[in-house]
Amino acid sequence: MEGLIPKPEKKAPKWKNNLFYLSILMLIITIGSYAGFVHFLDEANRLIQAKNIEIQEIGSPEQKISNEKVLKYERKINDFLNLTNNYQYASNFLKFLETSVIKGVVLTNMSLDVSESKAELIGNADSFQILGQQEDFFKNSGMLAKTNLISAAINKEGKVSFIFDLSINPEMFQKQE
Repeated sequence: MEGLIPKPEKKAPKWKNNLFYLSILMLIITIGSYAGFVHFLDEANRLIQAKNIEIQEIGSPEQKISNEKVLKYERKINDFLNLTNNYQYASNFLKFLETSVIKGVVLTNMSLDVSESKAELIGNADSFQILGQQEDFFKNSGMLAKTNLISAAINKEGKVSFIFDLSINPEMFQKQE
């Protein structure tokens, strides 16, 4: 007969109820604070825009024209500085070639792609031994990331015609002091 008599429902402890209401209150306060900050931020932006308009209205037309000229020159100077700071010095590679091409090797053609940091060198060497020395010199220079000898063949003059494909370290194109 125990199952027929209803038992009173168990109530949650009072501290759990208080914690629940406290968390609801904190949520409402957080949402209200966020809305208040958004409102104050919008108000501050409106105030800044109004002050900027006031500042623009102050001054004579000559001062405004002079100010525009100064700003125009400032933009030009910044553009020029950007160009000089990002300039890539392809001449550094040519200086490297001047000092690294060994005796007995003549370069007849060169293709340089600075944006890809690649070069193709076409030329003639007196012998395969000199060509091998040139390849070793390129590989051990530290300025080239990769050296590939694409082709080598003996030409009509008895010299070795060759084509090198070089991957250049991008640091070579930076300004060197």
